[in-house]
Amino acid sequence: MVEATPDGEHMSAQTFIDAIDFSMKYDPYLILISGGEPTSHPLFLTFLKHVKVYKDYGKIASVLVASNGMFLEDEVYTKEILKLGIPFQITHDPRYYPHEIKKVEHDLLTYEDTLRLVSPIGRAVTNNIPAQRQGPLCFNLRSLCKNHNSFNLAVGHLRSLVKMCTPSINVDGSVVAGEAPSCYKIGDIKSTNEELTQNLNNMKCGKCGLYKNLEGRYAAQWNFLENGE
Repeated sequence: MVEATPDGEHMSAQTFIDAIDFSMKYDPYLILISGGEPTSHPLFLTFLKHVKVYKDYGKIASVLVASNGMFLEDEVYTKEILKLGIPFQITHDPRYYPHEIKKVEHDLLTYEDTLRLVSPIGRAVTNNIPAQRQGPLCFNLRSLCKNHNSFNLAVGHLRSLVKMCTPSINVDGSVVAGEAPSCYKIGDIKSTNEELTQNLNNMKCGKCGLYKNLEGRYAAQWNFLENGE
């Protein structure tokens, strides 16, 4: 909802609504709201209420917010958020955030001290944090789309494997193959399944450099995705 840069733009209300409508076409199990820091959005509570309607009516099984926990400093705001019954995963990695947060004990709040899988992009590069991922963010999605020749079926396959971080929707409504705003754009929330399939199957990227970590059949699969060999 907020682009993952310190000077990022806020997602508009219409883009958020359209993004949820786009997601619903692919029968999502989970809607993950992240950022940047989503709770800093001036319309965050309104957005959360909008998504909660889908959950309450059984259209989606779960909603999760990924946050750095800074909102916990505001007791009134925290109470308003928690009243909606949406769970939060709070990761306050000291490599990014130098001061401690005020922890609030609540059934809806879980805490992670560090980001377990860091990608060699954005602030990880600026802060000289070593990458911990073993493959490109887009690898599973691209492989499955090539196999099924359908963006829709690839997303469904990922869901069946409980792998739900890709694809993702950016602040401007663009759809990217990975998890980061800088990942390869394959369309937007107005694109058809056919357009997304074609763009995903035709993409050439590798700019994150994580393909260099792939070995054996995974390296061969990446070579096939990039070069058709």
